[in-house]
Amino acid sequence: MSESEKTGPTGPDVTAAEPLAIVAMSCRHPGGICSPEDLWQVVDDERDANSAFPDGRGPDLDSRHDADPAVPGGTHVDRAAFLEHATDFDAAFPDPSPHEVPVTDTRQRLLLEASRDVLERAAPDPTTLRGSRIGVFVGVEPHEHGRWLQDAPARSDGPEGHLLTSDTAAMLSGRLSRALGLPGPAVTVDAAASGSLIALHLAAQALRRGACSLALAGGVSATAAPADSVAFGGPRAPAPDGRRQAFAAAAGGTVRRPAEGVGMVALERLSDARRNGHPVLALIRGSAINSDGAGAGYGPTAPAGAAQEAVVLQTLAAAGVAGVIEIVMALHSGVLPRPPHHDGPNAAVDGAAGALRVPTDPVPWPAGERPRRAGVSSLGPGGTTAHVLVEEAPATEPVPAAGVTPAPARDAAPGPEPLPVLSAPGTSAWPVSGHSAADLAARAGRLREFALAHPELDVADVARSLATSPVSPASFAHRAVVTGVDREELAAGLAAVATGQPAAGVVTGVTAARDDGVGRVTFVFPGQGSQWLGMGRELRETSPVFAARLARCAEALAPYADWSLDDVLTGAAGAPALRTDDVVQPALWAVMVSLAAVWQAAGVTPDAVLGHSQGEIAAACVAGVLSLDHGARVVALRARALTALTGRGGMLSVPEPAVRVRERLAAWDDRMSVAAVNGPAATVVAGDPDALEELAAVCETEGVRARLIPVDHASHSPQVAGLRDEILRTLEGIRPREARIPIVSAMTGRMLAGPEMDPAYWYASLRAPVEFDRALRTLVADGHRTFIETSPHPVLVSAIGDTVRDSAAANSRGTPAPLITGTLRRDDGGPARLLASFADAYVQGVAVNWAAVPGPGLRADLPTCTLRRGRCRATTAEDRPTTRS
Repeated sequence: MSESEKTGPTGPDVTAAEPLAIVAMSCRHPGGICSPEDLWQVVDDERDANSAFPDGRGPDLDSRHDADPAVPGGTHVDRAAFLEHATDFDAAFPDPSPHEVPVTDTRQRLLLEASRDVLERAAPDPTTLRGSRIGVFVGVEPHEHGRWLQDAPARSDGPEGHLLTSDTAAMLSGRLSRALGLPGPAVTVDAAASGSLIALHLAAQALRRGACSLALAGGVSATAAPADSVAFGGPRAPAPDGRRQAFAAAAGGTVRRPAEGVGMVALERLSDARRNGHPVLALIRGSAINSDGAGAGYGPTAPAGAAQEAVVLQTLAAAGVAGVIEIVMALHSGVLPRPPHHDGPNAAVDGAAGALRVPTDPVPWPAGERPRRAGVSSLGPGGTTAHVLVEEAPATEPVPAAGVTPAPARDAAPGPEPLPVLSAPGTSAWPVSGHSAADLAARAGRLREFALAHPELDVADVARSLATSPVSPASFAHRAVVTGVDREELAAGLAAVATGQPAAGVVTGVTAARDDGVGRVTFVFPGQGSQWLGMGRELRETSPVFAARLARCAEALAPYADWSLDDVLTGAAGAPALRTDDVVQPALWAVMVSLAAVWQAAGVTPDAVLGHSQGEIAAACVAGVLSLDHGARVVALRARALTALTGRGGMLSVPEPAVRVRERLAAWDDRMSVAAVNGPAATVVAGDPDALEELAAVCETEGVRARLIPVDHASHSPQVAGLRDEILRTLEGIRPREARIPIVSAMTGRMLAGPEMDPAYWYASLRAPVEFDRALRTLVADGHRTFIETSPHPVLVSAIGDTVRDSAAANSRGTPAPLITGTLRRDDGGPARLLASFADAYVQGVAVNWAAVPGPGLRADLPTCTLRRGRCRATTAEDRPTTRS
């Protein structure tokens, strides 16, 4: 993130008059509500989220129910707004200690989950927020979470030592700040029902004073035992049916306190939100808090009118941060919902049938000339009341569909907007990740439900949304990428991930748990053999990055070739075929350099490059040693000189160690020599054609499967010596530069600075054997474990794997497993294959910038509530069922 996000301005009232932007929201409420979108759907459907008393909350709650409200020690209400699985928590995330998990306050668990969700929605990568001046402001409902532990048997290895930090309400905000690494202010507010709006008010003040650059504000409420229900039922306050019907004729009381749930919003100064590319969902125009003073007294009663008129003139009754979230969703939907269970105005309420109007049907609320605003108020039982004024996002912000916001701009140096990796409609990639296999499956399943429930969202926008939120790409070890051309294919792939089944278009993997991740990354460029007719043709039409670099390569080759690169790649009539060195090598060079640009545009920057034979010219260009113009000159003119050897030699691949092959060659004197050492048991021989056939026959009789390579010259052999003067003459004036990216010589196996790669080097590297195995071992010793073959077809993947594994076996300390992948494949060179290669690298731990793949567009708020939950509550004597006579 930018420095302004990390530090923020300082000093009093730096932006006192500036509105605050709501840049993200998250919530979890009864009725299966796991997101603001779920909340709005429940409101829109007018669904009843109440349920019976849940099991597992200490003593048997059913035993406390009695239909007669006069019976002491019980409650006449048997339904309320209870969270499903409230006492459960995914103990593997955010990784509390095993001893702490059973005694961790339910509210802490809910708050950690909701805060992670809101950060996922707010920032392209919330891991970058660690260390930023982000404030945490939390309102809480008091409850008796710790009392059920008083009878728990003490153990030396038990959870008792964690009670202070895990069960104290005052620790909520601090626990969250600590878990997420946020050094801004951390405040917990205990004002019961008005706590979350008071927290929001304090967050607004902190932002305006410059105490933090971004603030998380909200509230949480959950109970572990029934005392609240019993105490609240004493004054017969709850409605018998457990329903709130504010200002309605059928109103019979309030609802059980506290209704359970958690809600968080991320706030930022409007100017900061715009500068940082964060979505602006709505504005906080103002907020205020006060108390009734000598007003109506304590308890869940009406506030003193005069006191409230002093702080707000216009309000829409709603409860806490959930009301703020509901209003934001109403602004985006353009509809004011009808309060649930409302049957008409209550004549006993002053103003209920007059100036105060509660809608009995959904009311259209379209955007107009004036900004739409709504007030949200909360009354605490102690008399403290909070009010927040919410306003629609400024008209200058794009107005997307509900749940969709503009994708954040990527940080970039001044200059033209980076080209997208892929632009044409077609295959999309949806990356998903989880901290465990079960979590990955849950996230994939929920994403599938979301995608099918929102056909109005373009699949490319969903891909872009996943790319800009670490709900998938950045955070977790268990990963999957689903590719497809339409919603149905993508949904089918997600279903496969959710059920753990293999499927076409699905790539899965687990990143290694190592401090240095996947180690250093190397781009590998092969020599001849990976070419095929049509290579690069599809990407030229669908990848702006590839097309732009290929066009530049064609321009650089034009002075040295009497043919068109485009015509050769597409097999146009009259174009030379991909057969002779003077066509194959320049064409391969252009495609490989362009594929490297595609990987780099996708965020994969090599820590080193390595080229095999003529692939070393492409490596030198990517490393910055050669300009494209000089690279084109080297590859074209050296390949032209090589045609003088046509028909005079050949090459043979022998699957044996180089030492054994050299022993064999002694019988043929100087007619053959080792041309390349590709691996521990992969050697290439070059020389006279008849001698090569004789050696192949000997190998066959001994059960060694030697293979003649389809070339008619002997590169990397003494035959090349006759080309020395021609190569040095035609390459005169080549000026290599210092390498920007480290490059390893395939001739010596050593790192090069860059200037060594002059005309003499390009002759010597064609004459000398290719020491590919030695170069790989140099890279492995330097911590390189990820090797991406940047070519139109993988021809070195097997050799790379053999060498890396052999190097690990020779190392007493061992070497972690390598990550080896290709780019395109023969007759499979379009976007689908490119995305599959990105996916193969990503699921193994390579940091692919998926946001760069589809380019700019819209971003949808995706589902985040998918943590794998299980019971993690300590067992005490109170857990045993009880009965009453």
